[in-house]
Amino acid sequence: MKPNNILGDVTPPAVAVDPGGFNIDQFVSKILDLLIVLAVVLAVGAVIWAGVLYVSSAGDESKVRKAQQLILYAAVGVAVAVLGSFIVKQIFKLITGKELPSSLIL
Repeated sequence: MKPNNILGDVTPPAVAVDPGGFNIDQFVSKILDLLIVLAVVLAVGAVIWAGVLYVSSAGDESKVRKAQQLILYAAVGVAVAVLGSFIVKQIFKLITGKELPSSLIL
């Protein structure tokens, strides 16, 4: 007589699972997400500061130019951060063959 198996046939997972182990995918992804958020926050602060400089310039051409440059530098900083994240993700994919998970929409 065969014993009654209430769970059915149980097969082990196809991929080894290491609960609580170090996961490089999530670590790199979290660092990239943090750096992009930090870059955006700093850029927003720089644009706000540039607006204050622009409003308080009182027609002084050098202050207006400084405010415009600050806005340009903030935009370039965000672009470099996003491009750098993309490059790191592509290198990671090339080396490991896996996509990096990301909580940001980039």
